[in-house]
Amino acid sequence: AGLVDTLRETAAGLIAGQAADASSTFATSSITRDTFASGAWRHNALPPLAPLTDAALGVSYAFPASFAADTGLDISAPVDVLLAAFYALPLFGGVTPVGPLVTLHISQHGQPLSVAGLSKGVRVAIPFNAPQRAIAGFRGKCVFLSGATRSSSGVTTEQSGQTGVTCVTSRLASFTVVAADETVSTIIVAMAEDPTSAATSVALPANPTCVEMAVRLPLALADFTQAMQADFVRGVAAAAGVPDETWVEITS
Repeated sequence: AGLVDTLRETAAGLIAGQAADASSTFATSSITRDTFASGAWRHNALPPLAPLTDAALGVSYAFPASFAADTGLDISAPVDVLLAAFYALPLFGGVTPVGPLVTLHISQHGQPLSVAGLSKGVRVAIPFNAPQRAIAGFRGKCVFLSGATRSSSGVTTEQSGQTGVTCVTSRLASFTVVAADETVSTIIVAMAEDPTSAATSVALPANPTCVEMAVRLPLALADFTQAMQADFVRGVAAAAGVPDETWVEITS
């Protein structure tokens, strides 16, 4: 709601053809006001954060030609669009995004446009973060966010080589990209957050045997934070049925 209010208030001070761009250490944004006839509102792009200069590592969107008819845009009124990218992200349901959080909103007459039932999807390009770009063959999955929950319903993913993904969506929301196999991490975290009673009632042998596991995660070591490690340890403890997480140790 805060971003939509910002869009409405900032766009109200613009004339058609103007844009209000902003950039900080961790975010970039652009609020534009264009006439319907110009068609400039149909697409826009944000440059990557400095010091990166490759345009392929920026964020962009493109509305399909059918968008105006599908949504009933007023051809006589200016079209206001907010595109913003946030690069310092928290965990969402225990999973760390591998690209920026991208917010896309469109308004007319000071009110957000209702977007549903599109005949063709809106295209939103999201780059991978640097650690994922360095992993050969890394694949991402688009999700949209609502509060702390995420879903891929109504959003399909097109891989864009080693640089990122394009999300093709039937809705406008806040989007990000996670590892394509993040469901494994989700299951582990869910078990950690809601362990069953069996995990604490299991009878352990007098001389338990240590079991070593090698787990590969699509993260640089520096990105595997203490909070993520704690979630991981709790999840493994719950899955193994040991009394608590002190039975689980990350050795490297």
